[in-house]
Amino acid sequence: MSKFYGQVEGQAQTVASRRGSANSGLKVSAQSWEGSVIVRLWENNEGETMVEIEKAEGSTSWGGDTIYRGKLKDLKKIE
Repeated sequence: MSKFYGQVEGQAQTVASRRGSANSGLKVSAQSWEGSVIVRLWENNEGETMVEIEKAEGSTSWGGDTIYRGKLKDLKKIE
């Protein structure tokens, strides 16, 4: 089983998915003409799940301004 798993739903009749390992991580992006949100998950050297969330102008899956980078367990505590 993969450490990370991502899915996307849209106009297609099926859901597309991708897997990511502890080594490779997983990167997903939701894009529009107005802007994009990019999320990356990976495992640090201590085995903790890390997350980075970026926002970007326009439709892109590369780069942007980081709005959060840290442990997933800490992000889950934010209300």
